[in-house]
Order: sequence, then structure tokens, then C-alpha cells
Amino acid sequence: MAKIVLAQGTSHSPQLSIAVESWPKFEQRDRNYNLLLDRAGTQQDFDDLLSQRGDRLAGELTPEVWAARKARCDEALDHLQGDLAAADPDVVVIIGDDQKELLDVDNLPSLLIYRGAEVLATGRTSPDKLARQRDNEVRQLAEWAYSPEVDGHYPVDQALADHFLGALGEANFDLAQSSRNPRGNGVGHAFAFPFERIFDRPRPMVPVMVNTYYPPNQPTARRCVDLGLALAAAIGDYGDDDTKVAVLASGGLSHHLIDEALDREVLTAMESGDLDRLRALPAHSLDGGTSEIRNWVTVAGMLEGLQHSWTVYEPCYRTLAGTGCGMAFASWTA
Repeated sequence: MAKIVLAQGTSHSPQLSIAVESWPKFEQRDRNYNLLLDRAGTQQDFDDLLSQRGDRLAGELTPEVWAARKARCDEALDHLQGDLAAADPDVVVIIGDDQKELLDVDNLPSLLIYRGAEVLATGRTSPDKLARQRDNEVRQLAEWAYSPEVDGHYPVDQALADHFLGALGEANFDLAQSSRNPRGNGVGHAFAFPFERIFDRPRPMVPVMVNTYYPPNQPTARRCVDLGLALAAAIGDYGDDDTKVAVLASGGLSHHLIDEALDREVLTAMESGDLDRLRALPAHSLDGGTSEIRNWVTVAGMLEGLQHSWTVYEPCYRTLAGTGCGMAFASWTA
């Protein structure tokens, strides 16, 4: 039956798509961000963090360090693209989260599989995108990595999506499904970023949306591992022996406060196949932007039979308060 031939993980932070000369523009946004959460899930004040940490991170904020970290991230993205091209899958299953781009508070399911034949991607100059960017200079600079130049559509493997819905229903997962973009919204950046930055050519995908950000119905780490196991089993029951599937986790790791210890714990557990360690991650350590680790944990449940190939981790600090993103990129091959 179908076989997973490649598993990947990628961060998708705007920092990846902005020249390092513009990284200082993040500070004002970080100061106003209401989800500066530590590992205990406690809200932190930007100025308090500055006071506590002093200039301890000054060595991380030099142009030379930023340029080196950005270069290694760019090389990792190129490596992901090369691995994808070499594996040449028939479909890519993307595990990502929607941040009120496609979905909104009128309906925020815990888990959703998109099953339309294609999904809308709004272009960079669409009125909707321009409105979102109006007061967000950072997003303006990074938008090229999240959107095609003009409105377009990404192909979706509807047959595999429907198979997931049936197979996971049998496995006691109550999944939401969608077959069109509500309100004409474009698909979220968790899915558009891989398509724009990693795909070597248009490839059918299946968007699997995990509600990582928005309480109270975020799935636990244990549930995410189980979801990955169930998706892998469903792939094994699908298609024929020539059907090749890639799976990809989009997002993370820790942000907007970087927690290197947490990031390395997750990556080490994935590299060693320690699912119990991942299942035990407490919910309060997976909040705010760091919540996207759930997407990686889901892919961790899909790694059986694959060999860890490589990992790149770059803690890209952007302020003395410790804000930034723990950038991670990894690949497992058959």
C-alpha cells in the first residue's frame, strides 16, 4: 500500500523571510505582544525580561551572528527542498495550524482535514493581504514567502483527505472537515510557506489543521502523537505500493520567547523516537507561538520505518528580552 518516504519539519517564522538588517523591526511588535509566555505558561512583561536578563544576550544580537544564523536557516530550507525533490512524493501531508486566516472564532475545531480539490491562496497584492499588512511592516516584508504573486490555488489530494476522514473516524478521532475557503479567505501561512519556500514544484497536498494556538480545545501532546500514529496507519492502508507520501510539520519551535532547552528536548526525542517523552509534554509548556511544537509532535508519530537524516537548530534571538524564534529544520528518509 502507500508508503511514507519522507518526513520533514520546518519553522515558518517571518524572520526566515526578512533580511537581518530588518530584524530590529520586530522589537516594537514584541513589546506589544500579549503572548510572551514562559515554559510554565506564565505571561511575561517585555521590560521585566529586559531587567532580569540585562545584556546576557548581547552577543546573540550582532550583525555577524544574525547573518550566520540566517545563512544556516536558508541552507536548511534549500536542503529540505532538495530532499523533497529527491523523494518525489505523489502527495505531501502538511501538519500545520491556522491562525484565524482560514478559520475564525465562529468555528475553531481542535482537528480539521481540508478535503476540497484545491485551496485558495490569496496573492500578495490582494485587498485582504494589503489590509492585514497595513500596520504590520514585518508582515509586509515577509509576505513574499507566504503568498503567490497573484491569487491562485494549491492542489489538494481529495481522495487521500477523504480516506483520512474515514480511517481516523474508525480510530475514534472526531474530525472536522472543510471543502472550501470560508469568507473567501486564503489558506494560512503554515501551509502556504512550505508551498512557496520548500516545494520544488506544485505537488498535491493534504492540509491537516491542528488547533495549537487557541484554548480551550487545543489537543494535548499525547493526542498529537496518537494522531500521527493514526495518520501513518491510514497511509499504510491507502493506494498501492507505488504511492509515495511525504509528511511535513510546519511551525515552531519556541517563540516568541525562545526556550532552547525545550526545543532541544523535543528534537532529541524525535531523533531517538522517544514518543513517551513527547506524550508527556505538559500543555502549559505548549502555548503561544511555542504551541506549534504540537505539529512536530504529530509528525513524530509518523516516523516508524524512517531514518533520521539531519537536523538544523538555530535559536534566532532578536532582542535582549530573549524574544525571537527557535528555528528548526529536520528530515527523515525511508
